[in-house]
Amino acid sequence: MRTFVQGALAMVEPDCGLASSAVTRLVSRVALEAGPVAGLDLPDAPAERVAFADVIDSALGRLRRAGVRPDHLFQAEGPQAALLAEVMRRADEILAQKSLVDPRSAGFVLSRALRRGPCDALLQEMSAYDVTLSGLLAFEADDLSWLEALHARAREAGGRGLVVEMPLFSGESLFDPTDLDEEAVGGVATVLEKRWAELTFGPSIDWSPLNDGAASLVLRAAGPEGEARAVAAEVLSALGSGVPPESIAILVPALDDGTLDPLRAALSDARIPFHEPRGPSPDASPEGRAALGLFALASGPVTRERVIDILRAPGLHSGIWVSERAERDAEAKAALLAHRLRDVPVEVDRTGTLLVENLRAVIKAAGDGDEAWMPDALTRMLESIALLAGGTTRAEIAARFGALCDKLDLGRPSMGELGAALRVEALRGRSLALKAIGEGQAAVRAIRDATRAVVEAAAMLGLEAAPSRVEELYAEVRRAGATQGRSDGGGSRASAVRIARPSELCGIRYEVLIVTGLGPGGYGPEADGGLIDERLWSTLPASARPPTSRERDRIRRAELAWAMGGARRVVLAYSTTDDEAAPHPTVTRALKSQITERVEPSSRVSRAASRIDPRGAELVALSAGSLPAPLIADRVSIERARLAFFLDPRADAGPFTGRIDPADPELAAHLRACVGGDMPSRPIAVTHIEKAAGCAFAGFARRVWKTRRQEDALEAADPRERGTQVHAATAAAFQAAWEAGGRANRRKALEAAREAAMRAVGADKEAAPLRRELLIAAVDVALGFVAHGLEEQGFSFALAEQPFGPSVEAPWDALPIAPMQGEGEGDRAPGPSVFVEGKIDRVDRGDGGKSAARVVDYKTGQIPSKSEQGTLHLQLPLYAAAVARATGAEEVQALYLGADKRGEIKASPAKDMDRRAIADKRIDAERTARKVVLSLWDGHIEPRPVKGDLCDRCDARDVCRRPAVVPGEADEEGGG
Repeated sequence: MRTFVQGALAMVEPDCGLASSAVTRLVSRVALEAGPVAGLDLPDAPAERVAFADVIDSALGRLRRAGVRPDHLFQAEGPQAALLAEVMRRADEILAQKSLVDPRSAGFVLSRALRRGPCDALLQEMSAYDVTLSGLLAFEADDLSWLEALHARAREAGGRGLVVEMPLFSGESLFDPTDLDEEAVGGVATVLEKRWAELTFGPSIDWSPLNDGAASLVLRAAGPEGEARAVAAEVLSALGSGVPPESIAILVPALDDGTLDPLRAALSDARIPFHEPRGPSPDASPEGRAALGLFALASGPVTRERVIDILRAPGLHSGIWVSERAERDAEAKAALLAHRLRDVPVEVDRTGTLLVENLRAVIKAAGDGDEAWMPDALTRMLESIALLAGGTTRAEIAARFGALCDKLDLGRPSMGELGAALRVEALRGRSLALKAIGEGQAAVRAIRDATRAVVEAAAMLGLEAAPSRVEELYAEVRRAGATQGRSDGGGSRASAVRIARPSELCGIRYEVLIVTGLGPGGYGPEADGGLIDERLWSTLPASARPPTSRERDRIRRAELAWAMGGARRVVLAYSTTDDEAAPHPTVTRALKSQITERVEPSSRVSRAASRIDPRGAELVALSAGSLPAPLIADRVSIERARLAFFLDPRADAGPFTGRIDPADPELAAHLRACVGGDMPSRPIAVTHIEKAAGCAFAGFARRVWKTRRQEDALEAADPRERGTQVHAATAAAFQAAWEAGGRANRRKALEAAREAAMRAVGADKEAAPLRRELLIAAVDVALGFVAHGLEEQGFSFALAEQPFGPSVEAPWDALPIAPMQGEGEGDRAPGPSVFVEGKIDRVDRGDGGKSAARVVDYKTGQIPSKSEQGTLHLQLPLYAAAVARATGAEEVQALYLGADKRGEIKASPAKDMDRRAIADKRIDAERTARKVVLSLWDGHIEPRPVKGDLCDRCDARDVCRRPAVVPGEADEEGGG
């Protein structure tokens, strides 16, 4: 219909141009901004203005199709009427100045042209002497206007004129009772007959009976994926029975991605060719998101996540940023840069400067010279974005965007990518990579086409030199892309199943029609324009009122019935997660007629699940008990052994449950070297021993595999990073305070401590607001610790962040733990010495020549209990042993120093007697440490934590995959 109107208008009114949708949206915005409108305050943000103009344009479109003019709106009531009247008046003036016509009122223009002059050439060119119109129920005023004019001209030329075909419902069909459907169609026919009865020779109506065949099957699923799988299975069944693909159609209630994505996936898995009016939205593919991400970054602010997404986007050649010509090298370096950006504690940055500076600081702190190129690469990337943001007109911004896409080869797959995808297709007969490349290329092309459409619209309206910002063009492109999509065009395609809405299939005959989305609320009325309320509608002339929501709902129901009635076989499909929710009335009527219903299981591995691809069939067979492939069988046996181990807390560990057999001397030596602690030059850290004391597997994973849960650096930081910042600030603060005089001049000491702490954590430099708040908080805690140390009596600061291990000389070298008394009793010989290393937060010396030392460990979290010192918590006792050996102090104390949320400093334990008791547990701690390390050397790395809550914060939780709930030894002993 629209294509016919455009072609006819081009013939009879060659000087009249049809405005594109981009032009009408821009016209609405220009009209809104042309001057003040009573009672209207336009939003300041460009994106919000574009969105508001889009709402106005949609409302104007509905009104224009109904034949509403500005004078009608000026006479109507309500603030919306006044707003729409003024904007429509201004828009009409703008379009008239450019000799343009809004396509939503093109029918009226064509009608006037047909009535005004001869149109023999048109009638002859389009064979329009005898016209039959079928498949249309939603007649608008502009449709009727040009159809009646065309009918009159065809009659004058000796033809029969226009015949409108309408469906005639059968009382014996699936649609019985047909009251609602007949009422909708009858209402349309009544309006047409009444209107055409006033004409001398008006168009006629021809009634076309629908098929009497009822639906043959109802498909019910528990979710959209299950419904799509069942639909794909029905299509495969129809194809297997000899029905050509082009004779099969699938009805959907809407063309949005949420509705179509499950269906696309199922049809693709089944390798069924299909055709839809619009492809996925441009931002559904990584390449499309990357292209839009360039606009988003240029619009600001710069976000770390968006930068990372762009760097990782497939199909984007980042060579201009990372200074690499080869595609693989550029891709590898971009991935490294994206990974390192995860450690940068800047999430949002207005210009990107903070992101670059913090990246440079993170690399400097890591001491990795191989990453020195990264800040420059990020700078070049942000410069490219800044160049895009620097455009001052739509044309200039669009040109820079296109040039940047070309430099990045975005939307232009390389020969290497295509070659790899083709090789996979040759080996497997199918390549998802090849499909993804095509979708990404189409998405980028759609975005560039939408950008070009916006620029051409501005040029058509004489706004090519009008100032514009990148965020404005970005919003316009997103709106244009949302309506434009990746369109393949409507209609059928040879050898492909058609996906369409009911209105697109009315009057078309199909062998098999599958109606999807018939759940509760399916095929309901479309969203109403919020600006056209009841008050405005009721005050418009009766002949110029847009269809109401109720009228549109009735028409949609009738369109659905018409599309179904034109098929030889009908299958109804719906999904619902609520068994009590009523499905669509069409399904209810079908079930009352005893139509067979098949339930599709929610799980694709169920025995009753539809098998639409080889993988699905394999999964169903496995779930039914068939023998798996050897590799899968081995994996299953391993997993069963793991489950049995976790369910029995007294079961011995095996090779897949935490036991390494050191019978091979070479393996035993390698294991000992990996664990460490066997020689002074290869000690094991106290923190690793402490972790293994709580869970052998967690300690082994941290020590040997370097397992650590990698979290993105946050501006507000996580507890671990907050602790790191507090430690760094406190060490610098204490050193500076005592160099400034310590207790002799407390004010000067605190001032020096603050300055040193600020420098140590970078709080003296520019930072994001949340980041700066974190750094200042760390400095405040450090000053609290310093003030506490200045006030205390009996001990004074001596050392901060003091290491002991192979990196320092005696007496701070690695701490040896010799065999203990009673070790090696029986046939087993005592093990060798274990060597330990660590770093002590603070060491204090006794005042007044007192032979005493004190170990201080800072805690920003929960302080360990006294009862677990020397057994689970080994740091303080082992640090006390290292201090006693290095200083020769007769008395050693150990304590924790923490700060609560209010900043109050608390020492634990508070009494000297208890502090000495912790230090005196160093013998117990050494015995525990030896036992833990020797057990690791012996290959015992079972994932059996001493306490269940250790798993909650374990870095190796995802590696051991210990079930969240397992029986413990206490449960077994209790006989539960």
